[in-house]
Amino acid sequence: MNSEKNINKATQIEMNKKKQIILEWETALYTEYERGFWWYVIASAIAIATIVLSLIFGSKTFALVIFLISISYLILSKKEVPHVQAKITSLGVQFGDQFHKYTDIDYFWIEKHLPSFQSLHLSKSKSKIADIEIQFYDFTDKEIINTLQRFIPYHPDKHPSLIDHLVHILKL
Repeated sequence: MNSEKNINKATQIEMNKKKQIILEWETALYTEYERGFWWYVIASAIAIATIVLSLIFGSKTFALVIFLISISYLILSKKEVPHVQAKITSLGVQFGDQFHKYTDIDYFWIEKHLPSFQSLHLSKSKSKIADIEIQFYDFTDKEIINTLQRFIPYHPDKHPSLIDHLVHILKL
């Protein structure tokens, strides 16, 4: 086991020596939406109505789940969004402590949230999660596209899914 860790560490050190940073920036770990007073009023009303209906229909467990999710969401929404380093390198894309090799990425696309920011989406078919979304502010989309196109295909016609649109519209 120790020799395996040493081999992995040696491989990682060798990769770091070969890895050249092409673009680098600091970004939020996830999208932070500004929610006003009325957003919280409406969200609370929906949660309370769902809890009341659940209790009326005898689903105490569902009512408890909605209550716990609501409280958790409220607590998490008050925390500051952590910021991480994003790097486009000669071997892959680093986002925080996760490194995604170009061989694992199928393609990329850009989502525009102008004027505030844009998002780089990395699509990995072997991944169990959705696209990896990395926000960028300091670069134009053309700079990102020109840099990444040397390594992976660009899909300009790709757009966010319906669920992604709803998350954005509802500020979840």
